[in-house]
Amino acid sequence: MNLTLDGVLAFPATPMDNAGDRLDLNAYESLLGWITEGGVHGIIPLGSTGEFAYLDPDERRSIAEATVKTLSGQVPAIIGVSAVTTRDAVAYSRHAQDIGADGILLSIPTYYALGAEQVLAHVQAVASSTELPLILYNNPFTSQVDLTTDLLEKLVENPTLVAVKEATMDVNRIPLIQQTVGDRLKVLGGGFDPYALPAFVAGARGWTTGMANLVPRLCVQLHQAAVQDRDLDRAQQLDRALAPLANLLVNNNLSAAVKCGLRLIGRPAGAPRPPLQPVRPEVEEQLRTALTALDQA
Repeated sequence: MNLTLDGVLAFPATPMDNAGDRLDLNAYESLLGWITEGGVHGIIPLGSTGEFAYLDPDERRSIAEATVKTLSGQVPAIIGVSAVTTRDAVAYSRHAQDIGADGILLSIPTYYALGAEQVLAHVQAVASSTELPLILYNNPFTSQVDLTTDLLEKLVENPTLVAVKEATMDVNRIPLIQQTVGDRLKVLGGGFDPYALPAFVAGARGWTTGMANLVPRLCVQLHQAAVQDRDLDRAQQLDRALAPLANLLVNNNLSAAVKCGLRLIGRPAGAPRPPLQPVRPEVEEQLRTALTALDQA
């Protein structure tokens, strides 16, 4: 399968029991069915929405395997392989290739702020460990490292690197990246759903989003209007409708808020894993109001 990046790439939640202790793979497979029925163009498990940082290696492999098996080629399965160490990221990448994934997503390790040479070495090691297309995730808010255009110019020399997910909230970065690397890298909007439409206008072709857990069809409709149809009036109408939900998710711990929203629409995914906690009651009511306005609750 060719890796589809012009579209909505959904970050699924990782369903667990009501204590946030054990994975619920049956609920996960059901969730993937709901999201793909909404028309999304790809699935990226083991991102921030999926609480990847709180899963042990066996759980991560189980989610990756369940994703590839459940999707069964309907849409691409792009596995999140981010890890604190290069060794672990390489191991997750090789596992993704072994199980038949279509691509991998990698963010820069957290905790220590890496220098440019360390970033280059880390990405090179992961990129060369498999033949899978690689998407880099630029999130300086967690990694303390900004994938600047200077760094991207060096990183793009890796033949498997195909795209960068730009999550700095500075939409001016998108045309700057495109000017610097040309068509060697696609730029994906993501990380902060309220900025989806500005990212499309600035030139992003794809959108990576956790909001697609709750309103996949509306996410696809926004991308269709903004990118494919170039119908700005329709895109603005959809963007305004989605804004209350998008802002609630961003401002109230994305994974916990998504799990609350899933319960409200009748697709319970359990609790977030501690130390993450369920959203406050007032936030739940705000989510209920936003989803009801979108006819999703």
